[in-house]
Amino acid sequence: MTDPLTVLALEALVMAWPEGLHVDPVTGRGSCIETTLIVSRVLTRMEIEHRPMPCQVWLANARGREFADAGLPVADWPQDAYSVGVDPDMAVTQASVSEPYSLNAFAGHLAVAGSDWVVDLTVQQFARPDKGIVIDGGLLADGLPIDPTADERQMIEGNLRGGGIIRYITRNELASWRRTPAWRQDVEGGLIEAVCESMIDRLAGR
Repeated sequence: MTDPLTVLALEALVMAWPEGLHVDPVTGRGSCIETTLIVSRVLTRMEIEHRPMPCQVWLANARGREFADAGLPVADWPQDAYSVGVDPDMAVTQASVSEPYSLNAFAGHLAVAGSDWVVDLTVQQFARPDKGIVIDGGLLADGLPIDPTADERQMIEGNLRGGGIIRYITRNELASWRRTPAWRQDVEGGLIEAVCESMIDRLAGR
């Protein structure tokens, strides 16, 4: 089990994360690869063991959760039942001949994990408040009964406000995200220092 001080540091990280950092100006969505790169540098500086966690993500509102639990195919859901997510396997399957899936791209999602915790600071990109999928900020799940850093696939489920659900499936066998320009870029040292200082301030109660 992760020690309490590390959990407090992770909570401080979620609270200290600058709003709007690395949001794609075209899509308005967070860049999970760039964000994970920065978070990884911050956690390394804070001497917290971790690893990037490639994964697929699925979210549903309360009505979608009801029909998913009942085993009803999405195509048969009523209009008020809604889900959203990313699945690397679906991206490969649906790629067209003219626009083949690129091994230099990553069609899944990327978060950060430790032995029994996950931090996801771009989960807000999946929020659809008008559809009943409400996400208030970054996500920290700790005290998990599984190890999300393990090589085998693991499922992590959590509740969303309003009765919705979020489900992660770890895909640590995937590595194409490491070849993207977003992951290979240099990160400004001042940014890492600023996030670390903000974390320390919150831990100190300032």
